[in-house]
Amino acid sequence: MDLSSLLHDLHLSSCSKKPLPSHSLPPITELLSRLTEKLIGLSSDSKASALIGRVEWLFQTADPHWLFSAIGDEGWAELQAAYLGLVSALIGCATLPPCEDDCGSLHASAYQSVPSRAQLVCLAVAALLRTLGNAGCPTGLLAAMAAHVCVFAVTHFQVQPWTSSSSRAAARSLQEALLRAGGWRDSSHFLMGGRDGDEGESRGLLGGVLHCLQPQLTKDSWRSEAVKLVFAWTLLQVTHPSLSPHLSHLLPPSLLLSDHYKPENCILGVRCLHHIVLNTPPADLRQFNRAEVLYQALMKHLYSTETEVIQSVLSCLLDLLVVLEKPPSSLGHPSSRRMSCCHDNVLRLVLTNMEAEQKVPLRRVYASALPLYIDRQDGRGCVQTPSAGGAGGAGIPGGQRPTRGDESSEDP
Repeated sequence: MDLSSLLHDLHLSSCSKKPLPSHSLPPITELLSRLTEKLIGLSSDSKASALIGRVEWLFQTADPHWLFSAIGDEGWAELQAAYLGLVSALIGCATLPPCEDDCGSLHASAYQSVPSRAQLVCLAVAALLRTLGNAGCPTGLLAAMAAHVCVFAVTHFQVQPWTSSSSRAAARSLQEALLRAGGWRDSSHFLMGGRDGDEGESRGLLGGVLHCLQPQLTKDSWRSEAVKLVFAWTLLQVTHPSLSPHLSHLLPPSLLLSDHYKPENCILGVRCLHHIVLNTPPADLRQFNRAEVLYQALMKHLYSTETEVIQSVLSCLLDLLVVLEKPPSSLGHPSSRRMSCCHDNVLRLVLTNMEAEQKVPLRRVYASALPLYIDRQDGRGCVQTPSAGGAGGAGIPGGQRPTRGDESSEDP
């Protein structure tokens, strides 16, 4: 295998039958565009594997000065577009088959050919990144493809039906090659960039990753089983203060995922929401009524009968409630009367559900959460279940109506 034969096979040589001499090379953008066309048009696994292998060889052996040569701003823009097109075409060779419904599942046999192709793609793109990193090219070239590479690597390094031990190892190596090429310490640094005040730190690429995922993060287009996992992985890597600027792109998919009919998707969505609550300033959560939307979405899940769903929701609500309102325990003397609040609503519903629940594991979840919620009340609420307080006293928070002693003092 040599470069001139590759150019000849791609019809980039000066004559149809003679291989092009290695010292007379066409513009790299021309080669990249032709490779992209060939990769997109291939349907045979064997032909695709062979061509991907030749792409890997190209990036391992070709002169870096030729691979990354461009003249002027327009030349660099063309080069970035060409490399992005090639990387996208390579990634497309290992695309997962779509599911029939949103966040659905396919039989493992549907992914039979994916791991081997993904492994080859990882090797080819990793070869490109290593050469790019060693060549010391301007960061704009890496930034143009980094988000797409990250999404692909995260898709394939997780233990899932579409991965194998070999493809997962290749995907992890690809992620490491990406981080080394850009000088990022870890995945969080890649997404968030440097902290304020750090010299020489670049901006994170969270926005780029979300831009790649966004077309698939709606209810009508959520057809890839991997998208939810990549989105959740991305979100959970990002902490305060980097999360808040992207809240408008992170909150809707998290709510959509938490509302899914499958418990595992619902739990994953609630976990994402909880992470958002913990890493977003309260003022940002209260803006545009976001906190109230979260509260209503989580309260709906308290009617679930899934133990893990209830456990996740109660934990998230405990942290969300202090964003919505001050804890009852901070509102003055315990004997002072007050209006009902969200803390009361949650505690009332927990007690009501716990009283009627027959599943022991679920009752234990309720019981373990009760002390945390009662501590917030600090003796300031009197929450009665229907059987404990009768029809007239069901779910009445303390202070909203007078006690018997108050009634006697007001009616002589």
